[in-house]
Amino acid sequence: MEFRSISHTLSAGRPTPLLLALILVALGCGLEVNDLPENSVPRILSDIQMSPGPETLSPLAEFDLRIEAIDDDDDELKFLWSATGISNDGSSLGNAGEWINNVSNDSVVTWRAPGSFNEIASIDIMVQVYDYNLQNAVSIVKPLTVGSVVGNIRVLVQDINGAEANIHLAVVGYDTTDTALSEKLFEDIPWGFQAVIGVDSMSSYYGARAKINETDSDFHGYPEIINNHPNQEDTLHLIVVPKTMLQLPCKLGVGTMVSLQDGINHCSVNGLDSMVVMPGSYNLTQQQITGPTIGTAAIDLSGADLKLFAFPGKGMIELDAGPSDCDFGFYLEGNTSETLVRGFSITGSISSGAYLYNASAVFDSLTFRECGTTGVFLNGDAGNTLEFRNSSCIENDHGISVSGGHLIAERLLIQDSHWYGMWLRDGSSAELTEITLVRNEIEGLFIDSNAGAVDITRCLISLCGRGIFSVADPQPTLNCNLYWANNYGDCLGLDPGLEDIFEDPLLADPDADDWRLLADSPALTAACGLIGAFGQYDEIVVLKGKESR
Repeated sequence: MEFRSISHTLSAGRPTPLLLALILVALGCGLEVNDLPENSVPRILSDIQMSPGPETLSPLAEFDLRIEAIDDDDDELKFLWSATGISNDGSSLGNAGEWINNVSNDSVVTWRAPGSFNEIASIDIMVQVYDYNLQNAVSIVKPLTVGSVVGNIRVLVQDINGAEANIHLAVVGYDTTDTALSEKLFEDIPWGFQAVIGVDSMSSYYGARAKINETDSDFHGYPEIINNHPNQEDTLHLIVVPKTMLQLPCKLGVGTMVSLQDGINHCSVNGLDSMVVMPGSYNLTQQQITGPTIGTAAIDLSGADLKLFAFPGKGMIELDAGPSDCDFGFYLEGNTSETLVRGFSITGSISSGAYLYNASAVFDSLTFRECGTTGVFLNGDAGNTLEFRNSSCIENDHGISVSGGHLIAERLLIQDSHWYGMWLRDGSSAELTEITLVRNEIEGLFIDSNAGAVDITRCLISLCGRGIFSVADPQPTLNCNLYWANNYGDCLGLDPGLEDIFEDPLLADPDADDWRLLADSPALTAACGLIGAFGQYDEIVVLKGKESR
């Protein structure tokens, strides 16, 4: 039994020389250890194979590296890869690039070149091949020469509004402009050079966004590396913003600020007047509101006369207040008309998408959807004014509610409110122009008995429970509005205006919530001009948070 067990050990695989010697001693064999066969050195059968080829070497490029080797003793082979940068004087610069997934111990590996070839004249790719005995390792080196080809980089600088902006430009370690410029061609930059575009500390601007060859780069601040291409001209389109403005996300100190509320607080503390927000995922946390108003807000703008807006041309910033159980989306208290909010969509707040308490503001290009009590609530006095334009309130209990303030509304869509599309009361006054009120269950517009002066001009009111219902004295002023298919009447408690229209507006597709107008719609051909928030069906409109045609 003992012999059979040793035989099984021998047949299971090739034993090491030490193990074989011990076995032979155990069997009483007279064979000397020195008589055992010598361990063979592995043999490399090929050069290091590189795919794609070394002629495509460029910063951050990825390559599959392969080596073929055998061991005459059939020992399992192991591989150890390395990549070392070599300077112009031949000295080692240490590791160059990185191994994908940190794997460098197989016969086939993937290597990523470094992000810059600054100071690197060549790169030595080496692999060591060995069996169980590292002392038996054999190696082979593949030198990669960094090409001396050059390229050009043209830098174009604009401010956030698209106007030329003059700043001092620098490709760090290569060239710096003596005067502030809005355009500069940096020529003959070595391929793979680390081009850091800088703005001097005296400039009134700092970097906010960049396009490299018209492709957006993903960064929060300056682009640190521009991988120029050989024998061609690359373009860096740098967007800068004034230093009175905070761009979010942004680098502050050693970290990156990504919180909307932190950004607003930073602007208030440091006297900044604007904050521009890039698209992204923003987690909303409860901001506790105390004082005359009690509740929580996703974003508290109280007293911060800030211009808060989405980065132009990048689409709306989508904010969901539901998961954080916030009573309000935006909360404003004590703000003046210097406050601007533009380019945001608020969904799911328990009470109001935006609540203004004794505050004024300008709202532009906003969407308030599925908010509990009202999309927007202005609760103030005659000194408070909300200017509300190019926006939509959809599927809220009330679209807009105004108590004691003044509303200037233009080009709004108010749709599918469970109660009133608009509710004016408690001394509130309003100027309403080109509003589309559709499918609001109780009334499109309810004007309470104690409302102030209300002017309603070129508004389209259709498919509601009642169109306009007013118990106010004096009565609102009506001018060139269109009513159609309101279930329980168009004008209740007041006389229509002399130029009001009662005809089918020929909406493009109500079933698909497309409220644009067919070419022969009376809302397009009225003598007074366009009626409602939307033009003809072949125009592009941006009122629902996206472009449609």
